[in-house]
Amino acid sequence: MANTELLTIDPEAHIRQSDFDFLISQQAKDAIEEEGMVLLDYRALQTIWKEK
Repeated sequence: MANTELLTIDPEAHIRQSDFDFLISQQAKDAIEEEGMVLLDYRALQTIWKEK
């Protein structure tokens, strides 16, 4: 969970923390696999963009 120092800087940090906790959870991994999603980052997109 977001600690006191982080909450002082960003009062909504708990929302980001709960998003992060979900994204690394088994539930999210299962949903991604079940839906056939492919996760990628900008490195893969940059390669394609450079080719065009």
